[in-house]
Amino acid sequence: MIASLTARFKTAPRTSQILLVLVGLHVLLKAFLLTQVGKVPVCCDQISYDDGAKALSNFVRDVVSLGPIHTEELQRNLVGGGWFTPGSSIMLAPLYVVDPHASTFAVRFYLGLVSTLLLLFAAHRVRKTLGDLYAIVLMVVPGLVPMYLMFSFSAWGDLVAGLLATVLLMELISLMRTLVAGEAPDRKSTRLNS
Repeated sequence: MIASLTARFKTAPRTSQILLVLVGLHVLLKAFLLTQVGKVPVCCDQISYDDGAKALSNFVRDVVSLGPIHTEELQRNLVGGGWFTPGSSIMLAPLYVVDPHASTFAVRFYLGLVSTLLLLFAAHRVRKTLGDLYAIVLMVVPGLVPMYLMFSFSAWGDLVAGLLATVLLMELISLMRTLVAGEAPDRKSTRLNS
């Protein structure tokens, strides 16, 4: 099996080889940085995002168990003082549904995994829309920038929002190309389906 993978790698186009190497470097660097930031407790806004995620997971458990639904916890921890920004809480909630008492390391690992998957998805969309060179650039910056990688283990939504904006921009470019070609966009022609 390893021999066949090695043979496939050697026969792949050069840009595909570079992308695979960059993905490997990203994962290795991220694994190293996880050892450095894995035990750092959440702080600042991350505390409220963490509390919101726990409230959402408790809400899911209440709904699934058909028990009483405690909306006070949602109001207190998700909406709070009116700063309703549930994106990070929604992203963290599945972890707390599976493990209500997740450790700090588990939270950091989960956030790092989600951000890595999102970066790989964004690079895939960029590659499909703009080509290999632009995907390589995305995998280098921000994919190999240590400060970016350290912050990818945090619950702040800025990095995730940037990657989602990249994906949406690729969809917009695809839509514009369809319109310029004189075709009507339809569900089957959306890029996310490919």
